[in-house]
Amino acid sequence: MANKAIASFFKEKIYSEWSISACLDFVSSNNDVNADDIEPILKHMKKKLQSISDDRNNLSRARQKALSIYSSFDKTIKRPEIQNVLQTMIKKTEVESRKRLYKETMKIEIINDKMAIAPDTRLTEELKRNRTEVETDEDDSESDETDYDDELSDCEKSPVVMAVERRESRPLSALETKFIIKKIDTREQILAAAKDSLATDEIKHFKKFIPVFKEFKEKQKSNVYSCSNDDVMDIRGNGEFANYLSFEQYAELLSIKPKRDANIPISWRTIIEDYFTDSINDKKKSIDDWVCVTNNLIVINEKDTDETAQIKKYLYKVMSPLIESFCKPIPAINAHNTSEHHYWSEFGHRFFSRALDDFVGLDWRVMEAPVHASKYRKNHGLDHITQSVVDGKLADILAWTESGEEIFVGEQSGPPTKLDLTKFASDSFKLYRELRDCLNVRILHAMEIGDTSYSNRVVFGVLGQLFEVKMLLMWKDGVYIYEEFGSLTIASHYNNIYTMKTGMLRLLEFILAIKNEVTKKVETSEYDNDKIQLLKRKFSEILPTRPSPIKKLKLKKDQH
Repeated sequence: MANKAIASFFKEKIYSEWSISACLDFVSSNNDVNADDIEPILKHMKKKLQSISDDRNNLSRARQKALSIYSSFDKTIKRPEIQNVLQTMIKKTEVESRKRLYKETMKIEIINDKMAIAPDTRLTEELKRNRTEVETDEDDSESDETDYDDELSDCEKSPVVMAVERRESRPLSALETKFIIKKIDTREQILAAAKDSLATDEIKHFKKFIPVFKEFKEKQKSNVYSCSNDDVMDIRGNGEFANYLSFEQYAELLSIKPKRDANIPISWRTIIEDYFTDSINDKKKSIDDWVCVTNNLIVINEKDTDETAQIKKYLYKVMSPLIESFCKPIPAINAHNTSEHHYWSEFGHRFFSRALDDFVGLDWRVMEAPVHASKYRKNHGLDHITQSVVDGKLADILAWTESGEEIFVGEQSGPPTKLDLTKFASDSFKLYRELRDCLNVRILHAMEIGDTSYSNRVVFGVLGQLFEVKMLLMWKDGVYIYEEFGSLTIASHYNNIYTMKTGMLRLLEFILAIKNEVTKKVETSEYDNDKIQLLKRKFSEILPTRPSPIKKLKLKKDQH
């Protein structure tokens, strides 16, 4: 029946009215369509379009129209308005099946009454529940007028969402479960991080903890801001997954985590330790002493090697603005009205951007730098002829390699002298998503060149809060691993400068870890086009980061 309807659609409708949506509407309105028939209908429609485009007896414009629809069929079928029609057909089938169920249960109830069957054998409660559900669905179906051009209607939502919105406490029927498994909205498949997206065949380190993570992820489904919904395992000390583990489990996880510590040259360590001593001749350093010590960094001695001169030059670049600020009556770095923009552009970013430039050779930008990996994710799967291209996220610091891979992203959450918890929470959420996007693009680039170790990629980031800057990294081990490398606390007073020593040494280790990642040898064999195409195909299994949830009005404590 459906195949005949498709054939009659192309005969009765003029070619200017041909479209996938119109054809599905035509089939739905003229036939008793079952949800199980939708895939065969789409296949037959595609076959019919191919035959028209290949038939030379057809009108030239009709052939061109059929060919244009056929060539973009697979991409077009994922568009929201087409999915809307498919969901309408699914709901129509569901309502029809419930009507039949209602009629059958009514017959059973009548037989029960006529035969005077014992009350304990009757299905009265179940019958009443089924009848109520059918009547509700009939009312919904009669009052539902779907507008494909407006916002998402009930028909476009998956059965799971519809069930939640109706607040049904009953378990899903076998028919509904079948719909959910086979006909779930295509966009949900693309954007949601499902259980089967966990690539267990690529797990090298945390195989033991994947079942625990799946259990944790299931409990976090209702929390739209949980990074576990994007398959991100947050193993930072204060991370959500780390807090879910017992202390013994977390200690074991850290023990099997790969170590990325880099060995700092002895000359670097010596200069850092000498500079950040808090006293001269057993007397605490004054601001004048700090000025003198800092100015001495630009003096190159005969004994200084290239390695020594490099670290002294870097140290002068990052510390001189800080020392100059402390020389003023009211230092700009800790003034009560210092803005986030001023602090980050004048002081914060320098410790990382200068190191990336001097020691790794990366290009970088600060303050509202567009993250292209985020833009790639947001526009992934769009029909760019009919749908608008949107911009990606903006970062406070961004660095990339010569090949254009974004490998370093950073955010500063608020000014240094005022704790902004809302900004910190939103920037934390934003940063892990930026890192995930950048890591996915790095993996894609590795696949495109046939790198067999494509999953062996790392991206790095920093998150600033007040005067502390945490150093972070993300890598993939079946799931996305989000860990903290260390932190640097920038001095807010010249008496605290000496406390920066440990943080500066850790920062240099962090920078050398980035350098090791950038200079890592790519493992490729002789050019094998089939292998490259297979790797590109495999990338489609890596699910993009979900879109940001809609922000809601904040509630007061007594309203929670």
